[in-house]
Amino acid sequence: MTNINIEKEIKDIKNKKKPIGTYPIFYLGKLRQAKVYEVPPNLLRFNYLNGRIGTEVSEFTQINGTELSTLSIDDINDKIHNWIWEKSLSDNKKTLNDIRDKEQITPGVITRDGIVVDGNRRFMISRILNKEGLNRQFKTIILDDTYSDGGEKEYQIKRLEAEIQMGQDEKVKYGAIEPYIRVMDFVDNF
Repeated sequence: MTNINIEKEIKDIKNKKKPIGTYPIFYLGKLRQAKVYEVPPNLLRFNYLNGRIGTEVSEFTQINGTELSTLSIDDINDKIHNWIWEKSLSDNKKTLNDIRDKEQITPGVITRDGIVVDGNRRFMISRILNKEGLNRQFKTIILDDTYSDGGEKEYQIKRLEAEIQMGQDEKVKYGAIEPYIRVMDFVDNF
């Protein structure tokens, strides 16, 4: 990665570019309609504190005797990209095809310095699509805060991350026969 000021580049996007829409998030104690921006993936970093890859991060530290944070941003991104991709290969391939066909529908959330709070898999997919030459921007909410602010701000970001990833209502699963009936309806009528 070239020597660019990521935080300044993201600030310029937030201050100078028109948002592409809004998306509701519960942050800092209230529900708000946060603006969504398109951010080039080269300005972003995977969140290596993300619980989804906690085992891999611990294993890396044990095997290498050093923290992941000692690597370059590019090396961290490549390593985490591979961990996330390999962790759920079949699901990731489905998501890749879905985002390739429909583009990214649900925005991510990033800190003002480019760390992905929510959307590490979508960020990974955008990296793949850009390598394929599709020039996909990462659609995201940009927080005014960052983990390195510490204290209450770090707590609020971690709380947001946990609520997005674990605290949302899940869709109720269909019974065994409902998907079959739904497919047959499509076959018969469309």
